[in-house]
Amino acid sequence: MIDFFIKSTIALSVFLIFYHWILEREKMHQFNRFFLLFSIVVSFAVPFVSFEMVKEVSTNLSSQII
Repeated sequence: MIDFFIKSTIALSVFLIFYHWILEREKMHQFNRFFLLFSIVVSFAVPFVSFEMVKEVSTNLSSQII
């Protein structure tokens, strides 16, 4: 549960920093509202996404026979 809160907080912080640095001065109010609502939804969905790295190891046939 703590892991969920940490990942969600990090994602929400990244979106908020992006908003303050780039979108706060823009005059597109509808887009800003959409971005803020979208960032809340995505920040709660991010902890459920996981990526797995699959590494395929090839073995030599001569070492399997011995």
